[in-house]
Amino acid sequence: MKKPTPSPVLAVATGHLTVTLPVVVIIVMGGFTGWLFAGPGGVLIGIIIGALVAWPCWSFLLPRWRDWVEEKGLTPGEVQSLAESTGLLWPQGSFLERTEFRRKGGKRGW
Repeated sequence: MKKPTPSPVLAVATGHLTVTLPVVVIIVMGGFTGWLFAGPGGVLIGIIIGALVAWPCWSFLLPRWRDWVEEKGLTPGEVQSLAESTGLLWPQGSFLERTEFRRKGGKRGW
């Protein structure tokens, strides 16, 4: 028996849990670490360092989410606009979208 295909809303929610949440945690922990080491003035520097660490994490996790979406039987068109409007994906063709690491099979994006 074939498992049902998740809805695009569920797929995007899963993306936020598996991609956005870890990235936000890394950035917040950077700010907290900056506060621990330098006091309130170090929070901004910690957040910036956290963002620099979080970017490769996002670049690694997002292609794996894209693979998961396709493995579940959804098409890119079903999730792209919702994922863009909720901040999970950058617009197609943008420079920031091209910072993703390659997916299985060597391709980027959808």
